[in-house]
Amino acid sequence: MPLTLVRLDELILQAHEEVLRRHPTSRVDLDFREPTGPPRAVTYGVRGNEALLLSAFLNVLENACKFSEGRSAPIVALLTAPAGRVCLQVRDQGVGMSEADRQQVFVPFFRSDAVRNVPGHGIGLPLTAKIMTLHGGDVQVESELGKSTTVTLILPAA
Repeated sequence: MPLTLVRLDELILQAHEEVLRRHPTSRVDLDFREPTGPPRAVTYGVRGNEALLLSAFLNVLENACKFSEGRSAPIVALLTAPAGRVCLQVRDQGVGMSEADRQQVFVPFFRSDAVRNVPGHGIGLPLTAKIMTLHGGDVQVESELGKSTTVTLILPAA
C-alpha cells in the first residue's frame, strides 16, 4: 500500500464537497480547531494512502447524512490536532442507535432493524475500521438512540 504525506484538512474539504454533491439537502459544517494552550505549529498531516483515507471520510460523512435525513440540525465535522494525533469527529443529530446496535456496527453487513429503510449495505463502518487499523489509527462510535451519533477517527500525526 503506497503511503505518502496526506493533509487531512485538504482531504476533509474534498470529502465535504463530494458528500454535498451526493446529499444536496444536507448541511455539513466544518470546524478546524486550533489547540488550546501555548502556541504550537499545527499539522493535519498523516502518513497514509489518500484514496483509502478519503473513502473512510466519505463513509462517515455519508452515514451522518443518511441517518440525519429530514433533521434540521447540521452535521458537524470537527478536525483537531492534539499532540501527536489528528482527529476527525463527525457528529449528527439523527436517529442514533441503541447500545446493542452500537456494539454491532463494525460487523460486516450488520443493519439495525430500526434503519432498514435507509439505503446501505452495512459495510461502511467495518471498512472504515479496517482503513484506520491499516494506518495505525482507531475509530470510536458514541450514540444515543433518538438523539445523535458521533464517530471519531483518530490517526497518528506525521
